[in-house]
Amino acid sequence: MRFKTTILLTIMIVFLLIGKGQAVGINLLSFDSIHYIVSGDFGDVEFLKMSLNNYLDEINTVAYKLVYDGDDFNLEGNWRIKFLKRKKYNLGLDFSFPLELDDMKMGKGIGLSANSYYFNQNKLYLDIDYFFDRSDRWVYEGGVIIPLSTVIDLTLGVGNSYWETDNNCLNVGLKVAL
Repeated sequence: MRFKTTILLTIMIVFLLIGKGQAVGINLLSFDSIHYIVSGDFGDVEFLKMSLNNYLDEINTVAYKLVYDGDDFNLEGNWRIKFLKRKKYNLGLDFSFPLELDDMKMGKGIGLSANSYYFNQNKLYLDIDYFFDRSDRWVYEGGVIIPLSTVIDLTLGVGNSYWETDNNCLNVGLKVAL
């Protein structure tokens, strides 16, 4: 357990250093925000997640997610295309590629994402994904994003995961703009 925690912290620090050290321009290893998430129910933590987001332009976003379930690390890549962007809401098409590191199995999914403002600053969000390689094909997450400062947001939500589709989890996270 201690060894895996050390690996997770090392990977997080390396990603932060790579993201800060990149030149201006479109670079897939230059990160614009990092999102730390704890998922579980009231009695047990199921997942620790870290998502690194790269906003390529006004339409395209690439995200890299590292997921730790207490035993194994998994990765997920996500490409989001905002196809409808308005002042109060936006909709996106998502392509997801989860990778189970223990047996190097890659999944394939497609989904929809939505954000909408309420009370002028808070946001509601919803992500629904369909995976072609799973018997439980649907993965969802929804909740609220509450700004705490100009660069830090609190995220509260509920959903399941590609690695645990039959268990609904509460998600609490902090999203930090870099």
